[in-house]
Amino acid sequence: MQDKNAHILSTSSDLLGLCLVVVSVMHSTKASDASKIDKFAGIAALFFMASCFLSFLSMRSKNLKRSHKYESLADGVFIIGLFVFVGVIVLASFDIIA
Repeated sequence: MQDKNAHILSTSSDLLGLCLVVVSVMHSTKASDASKIDKFAGIAALFFMASCFLSFLSMRSKNLKRSHKYESLADGVFIIGLFVFVGVIVLASFDIIA
């Protein structure tokens, strides 16, 4: 179980950093299109931040049942954040958000 938590924590923290880079780049361009992209990237960042937090709680929990619950939540929240971020990439790549 610890191995899965480490992967969730590592990957979600990497994607959190990437989301924050997208948000800061979009803020620096000051384009009207960027406001939608950075809002969705910000939402994805919140999901990745929650996933990091839940994964860390799962690793630190002494209670096995609670640890498994945190791990399941971290996994689910990570998947939601991943879908949101993939949506941002698709929308931005094909200029759907314009």
